[in-house]
Amino acid sequence: MQPWYKQASTSAWTFHWSTQLPFFAVVALVVVIAIVLLVTKMRTPAAPAPAPVPKPAPKPAPAPVPKPAPKPSAAPKQAPVPKPAPKPAPAPAPTVAPTTLPAAAAPAAATGKQTLWDCQRDSKSQGPVKITWGYRTEDATWACNEWRAGCEKKCTAVAATQGPNQEYWSCVDSSGKTLDPIKLWWGYKPTDAAWACNEWMPACGKKCTAVPLTN
Repeated sequence: MQPWYKQASTSAWTFHWSTQLPFFAVVALVVVIAIVLLVTKMRTPAAPAPAPVPKPAPKPAPAPVPKPAPKPSAAPKQAPVPKPAPKPAPAPAPTVAPTTLPAAAAPAAATGKQTLWDCQRDSKSQGPVKITWGYRTEDATWACNEWRAGCEKKCTAVAATQGPNQEYWSCVDSSGKTLDPIKLWWGYKPTDAAWACNEWMPACGKKCTAVPLTN
């Protein structure tokens, strides 16, 4: 039999290995694994470094905005349009030849020559004329178309006689000048004839009197 101290030591040593063996086994396993990983890492080529990311190209400078064209200057004001000249006043109706017979023409009336004529257009009277020459229908027709504006060169002359109603009158202005004759179809009095002269004859100037016409 061994001494007590050896017995105790032996039993203690035996107890140590019996309880610590799994621990050492685990440590050894970890060491082996670490060595294997280290060797594997050393054999594995290092991954290439990533390529540098290219910098983005600088943005082009924006094109300059063109300045708007200057506004055209305002057109010059047009000169005022001149007003049209006033129309000339219509010429007064031509004054017919005097209807009073001169001394040399008196024998014509005495011999029955026709001096008093009625100007008619489309069977409507345009007023009378009294001629002191020719005494023919064509002479009176010419006088109608020359002296009577209402005829417009389309009248014919018809011999007229002064009836009891006094249809034909001569207009006399304030100076005693005989103007165009007129024909009434109403009233038949000197006042009616004078009114017609002053209304129808601008040359009267509202101052005419009326004298019956005779052939």
